[in-house]
Amino acid sequence: MKSISGAQKTGFLFFFIALVLRLFVAILSPGTDDVQNFIRTARLTQQGLVVYQYHEAYPYPPLYAWVLAGTLNFTDRIGLEPGFSVRLPAILADSIIAVIVFQIASHLNPKVAPKIGWLYAFNPITIMITSHHGQFDPLAYLMAILAVWSYQITSNHYLSALLLGLGGALKVSPLFLAPTWLPSLSRTSQRFFFVLLTLLPFALALLIGVVMAPQQFIENVLGYRIVAEGGWGYNFITLLIEHIARWFRMEVILALAWRIRSLHQHILIAGILLTAWLVRREDILKRTFLIQISVQLFAGRWGHEYTAWIVPLAILSNQQGVLPWGVLTILWMITAYTGFVTTLTHSGRLAHSSNFSLLSKLCEHYCHPT
Repeated sequence: MKSISGAQKTGFLFFFIALVLRLFVAILSPGTDDVQNFIRTARLTQQGLVVYQYHEAYPYPPLYAWVLAGTLNFTDRIGLEPGFSVRLPAILADSIIAVIVFQIASHLNPKVAPKIGWLYAFNPITIMITSHHGQFDPLAYLMAILAVWSYQITSNHYLSALLLGLGGALKVSPLFLAPTWLPSLSRTSQRFFFVLLTLLPFALALLIGVVMAPQQFIENVLGYRIVAEGGWGYNFITLLIEHIARWFRMEVILALAWRIRSLHQHILIAGILLTAWLVRREDILKRTFLIQISVQLFAGRWGHEYTAWIVPLAILSNQQGVLPWGVLTILWMITAYTGFVTTLTHSGRLAHSSNFSLLSKLCEHYCHPT
């Protein structure tokens, strides 16, 4: 019988520490409105109802609804509170990402790999997103990180494509990284097959959703927030121009700014493809990271949970010590998390995202129970 290696023991330790920490925060945190939305999603699915016909606040493919229902089917039997239980899939996935990040770093630079693993295990961004906010971006993004790791150890493009597609069947974000692998494929037929494999699980998930509830799925999922919102990335400039145009009553400029905001999905895809072409000669990890950065830059709308997408790659960007852009990744993470904490304060909805919100909710929950 094979003995467990030191690297495997370290990986188990990362998983255990990351999991315990996230579970501890989830136990203390009452959660946000997203937690309540996911409880309702799970309950409707458990009853055999089509969630899109009864719950507009679920704008995702059906796969995660089934994951939630399966989770509550199990946790209800052992008496766990549903507000805690619906956070478990994302918490488990984020803890696994800590191990995968360590494994990727070990392959590149074993000396610094433990530090990289601890950085992810203790990073505050995904802890807050999974354990407090209750969003499931790390569950979808786990597939993207697995795609990077599997390519690192097997060089199998098509396995990476399927993993990206599975992630996309949960949430579209992993699909944005697909252009990372295209420069490694020499023939057009290979690239076509790679894209086909990537899109297949995603398209199947959408097709199932359309079949389940055609009108509601098209309106609430495919038509979800089709206009750019929020002052993130390029849209900050668009909103600034729009504000100035409104102030000076420049109707032509105002109409142009609105048109740009309505094209944000096309701008995002164009920005990703341009970046992929510019970084085509870089190694796979750098390409992945820089393409993910382009997603953050060109995304026309932004949710706090989207910051989870950049964390593993930002941490891995420092795997060779101080890379030329390593410091920038750290600053990016600080900026992203500061935005995560403060953005909703400005709009008067602090209770959904910040550390202050977590502390105040805990005080209210435990000091003034109702």
